[in-house]
Amino acid sequence: MNDFDKLIDECNKNIVFYTNHLESLRKNIALQEEAKKLLNAIGPKQDYADFTEMEQFNNYNGYITISTLDLSVNLLNLIKAKTDWEKIFFIKNSYLIIHETIIKLKPSKEKSQIQTIIKGCYPELEKGLENLFQDIEKFKSSVDYKKIENTRHYTAGHIEKSLKRYFDTVQKLDGEEAASFISEFLKILNKALFLTRDYAALANKNQKEKSKEVDDKFNDLLNKIQSFIKN
Repeated sequence: MNDFDKLIDECNKNIVFYTNHLESLRKNIALQEEAKKLLNAIGPKQDYADFTEMEQFNNYNGYITISTLDLSVNLLNLIKAKTDWEKIFFIKNSYLIIHETIIKLKPSKEKSQIQTIIKGCYPELEKGLENLFQDIEKFKSSVDYKKIENTRHYTAGHIEKSLKRYFDTVQKLDGEEAASFISEFLKILNKALFLTRDYAALANKNQKEKSKEVDDKFNDLLNKIQSFIKN
């Protein structure tokens, strides 16, 4: 199997695996809602802090999963594209996703909710989060990130009023270069997903320590929620 075939195979595997994972995350949301109702039935004025934390990480994991899926679909079709405009279409969409995902993973002006949770409750994960941020900065400095930003700003985020700017921007796009950028960013997303799995393991451990004081049925729901995040 040559490099071309390996890349196609990797994209196809990503699409199957992360489609199933996204469906599991949606089921996880339903379990959280059911557990909340059960907790509320046990008694009034319950503490929902654990649920808020899980919801935030569930959304974080879901966003990374969707980005991975979208980029895998784009990369697969970019490889198979026959015309220049087909290639431009999938590159535009990929650069939009990369730019928006970086903003989501590493906000430039303030700490994200995930950063706050890790810093306050899971110091074991701070190193992993720091490494993720370093990888993002390395990616931005090692690729032509201005091209990614311009593509997002002038062609993908909205349609530029100036046909000259729009046309000149897309004419600078290169299929092989874009495929390389996408492949590198998928590695960063993979690291981010591993971080959420490490979180799930720690959160599950913490929850088991609290489980002695909570109804068995409620514990079972919480364990199911955590196991969905780990899958």
